[in-house]
Amino acid sequence: MHDAERITLARLPSGVELETTIHTYGDGDGPTLYVQAAQHGREINGSEVLRRLHAELLARRDDFSGTLVAVPVADPITFDRVSYTAPEPLDSVNANMNRCWPGDE
Repeated sequence: MHDAERITLARLPSGVELETTIHTYGDGDGPTLYVQAAQHGREINGSEVLRRLHAELLARRDDFSGTLVAVPVADPITFDRVSYTAPEPLDSVNANMNRCWPGDE
């Protein structure tokens, strides 16, 4: 089973919504594994690994025990900028996503 959900992370000053996609695979019965990539925009290898894994899981078409939750681009603003940090006008307090853990949710 595969489900993809687009979620809005923020709204830019221009009004454009900043979104990412959360992919969920599996039957839900068993452990859950969460993986994410592109927490920093210069770290693109993980996004490619998740793209290949996505293609493989869809090609297999068989369910497995448990759930895999995958976020190929955790920080889309830095991914698009190929940068470690968000532009200061957008986030002068937490420009580096890695400095925000564990977060509120």
